[in-house]
Amino acid sequence: MNNITHEYHFLRGLFEGTKKLKPLKPSWNSSYLLRVLLFYLALDLVLNLIVAIPLFALFEEYFDTYQDIGESTLELLFYGVILAPILEELMFRMPLKYRESHLKIYFIVISLFFFAAHWSIGLLALATSITLATFNWKTKFKHDLAHYHKKYSREIFWVLTSLFALVHIFNYTPETIPFWVYPFMVIPQFISGFLFGIVRIRFGLRYSMLLHACLNLILISMEIIWPS
Repeated sequence: MNNITHEYHFLRGLFEGTKKLKPLKPSWNSSYLLRVLLFYLALDLVLNLIVAIPLFALFEEYFDTYQDIGESTLELLFYGVILAPILEELMFRMPLKYRESHLKIYFIVISLFFFAAHWSIGLLALATSITLATFNWKTKFKHDLAHYHKKYSREIFWVLTSLFALVHIFNYTPETIPFWVYPFMVIPQFISGFLFGIVRIRFGLRYSMLLHACLNLILISMEIIWPS
């Protein structure tokens, strides 16, 4: 319970501005980490439930356009529990902490997403990002990147959290949804992205992936057991 109380006070301090979001010292043990991840998982589920019920009541006609990402249960589990957490965390959470190797990997990951739009654009972007990753960046350039990342870390956090939420509008049939409804439809994903970001910065990318996967597993399991 002390761990949960600690996290509650941390989140409260984060909103009040008395706490800063920064990596924890590597002195925490696996037992502490497990409790913290369970806390954030439970918090995410509760907040999503609180938000989703009134949203569904208001925008039921748009929620009915939800598109499953897999035709079978196995495909749904693969995409939702394995592929999506890995790709989305690389895309939207990895840049929250600056490291040269992370940034190079990030450019490669971004270029892979261009293949979804057009293979030739994706191929050009991939070749460019691999070339950039191969070269050793100048010390001044790396220093400037680190400086600006630290200076605008708060803005980077909120922009990536917002983008993570907004891309989930494509889980529905977007052409049937008025533009002004978009932000409301993805409030649950915004909440999840916010909590994933906290875990990523404090503990590391692998744990935000794990939290993301666990949340998707629970939601997909609920969909399988109680289909709409």
